[in-house]
Amino acid sequence: MTTNFVRLFHSIIWCLSLCWKASKFYTVLRIIAGIATPLIAITLAFVGKHIIDLLAGQGVFIQEVRSLVFLLIGLFALSILRMFIQKAVQYCQAMHEDILNGRLSLIIMDRSLSADLEYFDNPAYHDKLKAATNDSYSIVYIIWNVMSTISATISFTGAFLVLSQVNLLYGLVILFAALPSSIIAVRYTKLLYMLSLEQINGQRQMGYIQGIATDRFYAQDLRLYNAGEKLEGKYRRIWQELFISRRSATRRRAFLTGILECLPEMALAWIGINIAFSVLNGQATVGDYSLYIGLAGQLWMSISMLSSSIVNIYDSTFAQVKS
Repeated sequence: MTTNFVRLFHSIIWCLSLCWKASKFYTVLRIIAGIATPLIAITLAFVGKHIIDLLAGQGVFIQEVRSLVFLLIGLFALSILRMFIQKAVQYCQAMHEDILNGRLSLIIMDRSLSADLEYFDNPAYHDKLKAATNDSYSIVYIIWNVMSTISATISFTGAFLVLSQVNLLYGLVILFAALPSSIIAVRYTKLLYMLSLEQINGQRQMGYIQGIATDRFYAQDLRLYNAGEKLEGKYRRIWQELFISRRSATRRRAFLTGILECLPEMALAWIGINIAFSVLNGQATVGDYSLYIGLAGQLWMSISMLSSSIVNIYDSTFAQVKS
């Protein structure tokens, strides 16, 4: 277990160093965006709360129209800033991925060119080469998952602290209600990933059959020996076996996560009802209802994103080490 964590850590460091070498500018910009995005979302929730309180006539320290205009301008500016950050992240991710894909392709080509020629007659070598090619692209997404982890951690911490200041039970209820569905989703994501590794051989055979069927060099022989139907039948059998396995796992995942995701929905409903009665009793404002319901939903999403990102990092780095 310790060895796996050490290899995982070294693999993450290697992937991050590759991203850093590819482009320092894009790496730094994506880290900053990962930190700024959840902070802006929490700030927007607070600004929205004060605007609602003011409009509802329940403002505590905001009484003038000038303050309302200031808040609306702030809300608009934050929304524009968040939009620009999202567009910048999309651009940086696209450019960064192109640079990394080029580097990874050269690494795989270099390994292939330096391999002994006897390996090219071994089907197992081609399976590993295909797996390495597929898994190499997962390295590109490690940096994205790291950014998602940073963003989700900040979002989770901020939302949990704000909710806990009002009622510690709010944050704990959302946390324990969201964990089961997140764990199941992560578990089946890992199972599907391992299943895809097991199906590498079948996918390679399908690609080989399709290549023969669509290659002009083999067209005359296929028609001469009436081998087209046999190729289609074999392709169909392999595809069906792979599809049935994935369908079964995907169906179980959808069923279990669908049931377990009812728990955080029930928790959100309970929090909403509780805060609504607090508003009616004068213990909270209308803006508080909007703020805490929004933060409760943000906490739920951050838990799901955090667990998913951590497992994706593990799977991607494990695949890279294994390849």
